[in-house]
Amino acid sequence: MANPVIGRCPICSESLRVVRLECEACGTRLEGNFTLGRFQALKADQLEFLETFIRARGNFKDVERELGISYPTVRSRLDAVIRALGFPSQAEPDRESERRKEILFEQARERYHEMRQQERDQRRQERDAERGAHREERERAREERRSLRDEIRRSMHTSLGTDLGHHIGRTIRDSMSFNVDLGDADTGGDEYSETLERDFTVGRMPRLNVRNVSGDTKIAVGQDGMIRVKARKRVRGTSEDRAKRLLENVEVRMEQDGDEVTLKPHLYEQDRGWADLFRGGRVAVDFEISVPRELRLEAHTVSGDLAVTGTRGPLDAQSVSGDVTLADVQGPLRLKTVSGDAELTDFAGQLVANTVSGDLTFERVR
Repeated sequence: MANPVIGRCPICSESLRVVRLECEACGTRLEGNFTLGRFQALKADQLEFLETFIRARGNFKDVERELGISYPTVRSRLDAVIRALGFPSQAEPDRESERRKEILFEQARERYHEMRQQERDQRRQERDAERGAHREERERAREERRSLRDEIRRSMHTSLGTDLGHHIGRTIRDSMSFNVDLGDADTGGDEYSETLERDFTVGRMPRLNVRNVSGDTKIAVGQDGMIRVKARKRVRGTSEDRAKRLLENVEVRMEQDGDEVTLKPHLYEQDRGWADLFRGGRVAVDFEISVPRELRLEAHTVSGDLAVTGTRGPLDAQSVSGDVTLADVQGPLRLKTVSGDAELTDFAGQLVANTVSGDLTFERVR
């Protein structure tokens, strides 16, 4: 019985070569250097796997069932046989070719991202230039309206009688809940000021009511559980004594009822003959207020500007002739102006806004 031909040395495991062949029928002998072929490079278990694979006609499921192995194992053994026979395997492709493909892909992707970034930068520059031009035009128009508004005020102060002034004052007072009359005003004299500060400890979701007549109101987010108020009274008087008298008679009412805080400038009733000084720049109160992020806020002004930043919760912002600027606020919003401009940026929530003759500007509103 003939023994099977082995392809590797049983001592050192190196490849064997055939040096003599003999015909079994006639005894012819051939001597030389003969190869054993590709299959002699396979191990016994690889030959067994190959035979099973051929019997199964390359059906992976039949091979899995006959050998009791999984699909990934069949693929792995088949790749090992292919490599042993000297053929390239899909599991180990040409590394150099693959590396070149990866380099070309990375270069193409980098060029693509650079082009996309250049396009984005160009669009951003165009948007910024357009916004800048629009903003400048809006500011010029706003300044023109302010100048015209101030000129109208001065003309009214000079030419209107006291009775008509008081009638206008009552109209504004009834519509905006402000205690102020309009009449004659003297805008001369130096400016004098006095600053008041007060802190209010509040609970969760407090309520803040601000009613300002003349002067700017700025509201920003500060410490939770605390409302901090800084009120600066400003007056103009023809003399220092007159200015001191004005300061003494301007009261900044700061009241707290539970978690509700109300801020409101007030002139004493015995001085109603000059209560009109709240307009025309002779008497004003500037508010700087820090509030918890979450609160209910009502802020109404007549001729001062109003700015609110960063709050979360219901907001009611109204102004007669001052400008309103709201940024990074969320929650139900009611925004109303008469002749002042309003600008709203980075807002999320339900919005109701209207104006009589001012501009409304919205950016990043959803």
